[in-house]
Amino acid sequence: MMFSHPSSILVLALVAVEKFRRHLRELSHKTQAAAAVASSIAEKVIGFFSGGLNAASMLSVILLIIYGATLTINGSMTPGSITFFILYSLKGREPLRLSF
Repeated sequence: MMFSHPSSILVLALVAVEKFRRHLRELSHKTQAAAAVASSIAEKVIGFFSGGLNAASMLSVILLIIYGATLTINGSMTPGSITFFILYSLKGREPLRLSF
């Protein structure tokens, strides 16, 4: 019998637990490093797209103001109507804003 003495089983169990603990810690460090890389990439992608989305949104408002001003000058639209529509469009674009 190889493990006839209880203390030898205890020593073997402690060695096995220590090896498992080291292996688990190594896996944990690798996982955290991979998560940090993924988070960094995601942050860059979100920053790229949110900047483009905000620029496109502002461009649409600028075009709306120019078009509305033209209609107002021609008498097709009242200044109050264009003001209301601009404020409405600004309020409608709020869900598109990304704030991280």
